Amino acid sequence: MKSKLKLIAAFVTISAVASADTIDTNVVNTPNVNAYAASIYQDDTILIATKDSVPLNQSLITDVTFTNLVDSTERLYIDFVSVETYVAPNQKAWAVILPCFEKGNFGRTSVPLIAGGSVYNGDTKVNDAFLNNVAMHTYVDAGCTTVVRLFRGNTSGLGHVNVTIQAHKGKKPIVIVPPVLR
Repeated sequence: MKSKLKLIAAFVTISAVASADTIDTNVVNTPNVNAYAASIYQDDTILIATKDSVPLNQSLITDVTFTNLVDSTERLYIDFVSVETYVAPNQKAWAVILPCFEKGNFGRTSVPLIAGGSVYNGDTKVNDAFLNNVAMHTYVDAGCTTVVRLFRGNTSGLGHVNVTIQAHKGKKPIVIVPPVLR
């Protein structure tokens, strides 16, 4: 009988605690609702690097470069990349980010661009627009040149591209290499 009473008392206690946690719960104006959870390496420094109106000239590939984004004691964690480009009418555009150009394709991530409409001057179609804001999970170390590479369908006509990188600085993780056993 004592064990049944303890079990009933435990159940009543758990039920009371569970219901007390959910009474009058009101979540309003939550900051950072769309932010990633901070890691132990993250500090509060937010970096936004922007390059506007980079000309496309007469080439298939245009590189938008960012240098010296972080010093040797830190690592830059890229959270978002925004690309907005205007190309000659009836062309397509797409982009990739190379977080550390010096390391080749290491960390290469596609930045898919969505058709955003056309720009007209009167009745004449002047440009087609492509844009997107893409969440990233990549990083940049000191000494790296970050490149957002824009591709387009052909070399005819002019245009331009705007690129924004939103990131936060943090400490470099400590890497411990285990000894090799022989």
